[in-house]
Parts: sequence; structure tokens; C-alpha cells
Amino acid sequence: MKKKYFALALIIVVALIGAGGGYYWRKKVNAPPEPFTYQTREDLDKAIKKFEEDGKTGKSKWQDRFNLGVAYIYAERFEDAVKTFEEVKNHRPSFNKTYEALGMAYYRLDNTPKAIEAWQKALELDPSAEHLKDMLERAKRRLEIKNRVVALKQEIAKGPAGWTKRLELAALHLMLREPEPAIIELKEVLKTRKNSPEIYDALAEAYALKGDFDNAVFFEKKAVSLSPGDEVLKKRLSEMQKIREAVKKGEYRESVRPPQADEGKK
Repeated sequence: MKKKYFALALIIVVALIGAGGGYYWRKKVNAPPEPFTYQTREDLDKAIKKFEEDGKTGKSKWQDRFNLGVAYIYAERFEDAVKTFEEVKNHRPSFNKTYEALGMAYYRLDNTPKAIEAWQKALELDPSAEHLKDMLERAKRRLEIKNRVVALKQEIAKGPAGWTKRLELAALHLMLREPEPAIIELKEVLKTRKNSPEIYDALAEAYALKGDFDNAVFFEKKAVSLSPGDEVLKKRLSEMQKIREAVKKGEYRESVRPPQADEGKK
């Protein structure tokens, strides 16, 4: 009888150990990725190489693949990031951060519809993520702008277009942070609006966005000469002149670039 009870107790203990081990194994497998950090581009490249090598040898967990995708985003390898996150979400479809990162990679590839799709899924998985609501709003606004750009180009291509349509198109390109097409449209507008300080100011902004501060200063000076009492234009000119000098001295940083058109604004 004692042997029977001992055997039964042993079976129960083994079952409990097995259940507990399974629980902790599942917890480890499903644990969110631990964020990796790097100080230099060299550190980032080393991390990517390590993640990639582990993936080839089969040592890579899904958390490592996620971190590899994040590293690709930091390295601006957005196509690789998309491919990696698509793999991760197939293995862990309920992890919301994968869709959030996937949306960012698509957004940086200028695939706004796919970015919206990914962020909507992330928000569905985590309705409390307020920052995603803001990102979605910006993405939808960007998509509206891009659709309006297409419509305006079609209207202009049909025949002679008034300067107002070209000016609107230039403004939309600036919102999308696309200086080259904005400059083209603004120079077309100048053919009929030669004495408009607003057009020269917009050209200055476009060249500043492009990083060409010589032309930015040139056109801002023209805007000021046409509207000498405008203190806002004078301030912009002063800022652009300071940045131009900083560029020449090698002291320029992105953080000191003057404010540009926000794609979320009309």
C-alpha cells in the first residue's frame, strides 16, 4: 500500500515539475525583447552582424529578430527592416510592438498605406497606446496630401494651370519635405508673381530644407527687400545667415536647422 501511495505521489510531483517547467519555458519564449543599445555607428553595425550571424546558425530567437529589425531601422535599411518584422509577426502575431516598428519602416519607405495598416493593427492589440493614435493621424494626413499632389499634377498636366495651383502644389511638396519639386513649382510661379515676398520666402524655405543655405539666404534677402517692414522675414533671414556661417565653419548640426513645414499642417 505504501508503495502505491509513493508511486502516486511521484507521478504528481513529476507532473507538477513538468507543468512548472512548461510555464517558465513559455514565459521565456513569449517574453518581450530586451532593448539593445549602441553608442556609435560601429556598435550598431557590429550588433547587426551578430544578429545576422545568429540567424544563419539557427541560434536566433524571435526577440533577436525583432531587435535586428530595430537595428535595421537605425541603420536606415528600411527594406531589410520590413522583411524582418514581417517574419517576426508571423511567429508572434500578438506582439503589438512588431506592428508599430513595421509601420515605422513602411513609413520611412514612403509606403503610407502599409504604415497605416500596421499601426492600426498595433493599436488594435494595445488600445491604450495614445502615441499610435497621433502617428496614425499624421500618416493619414500625409496620405491625403500625397493624394492631393497627384490630383494637382493631373490638373496641371491637362493644360495651362494658374499660379495658385502651382503654389499649392509647391506648398504640399514642402509639407512632404520634398524640396526639389517644390523649387520647380515655385520658380514657375515666379514667372507671374515676380514681386511676391511670399514666393521668395517659400523658395528660401525649400533651399534650406535641401541644405543649400547660400540660395536660402539669397531668396530670403529678396523677400525682405520686397517687404522691408516684415519682422518675421528679417528673423528668418538672420537665422539662415547664422546657419550658413555654421556650415562653412563645419559647426552645423541638424538640430539648429530652422523650422520646416510640418506635414500635419495645412
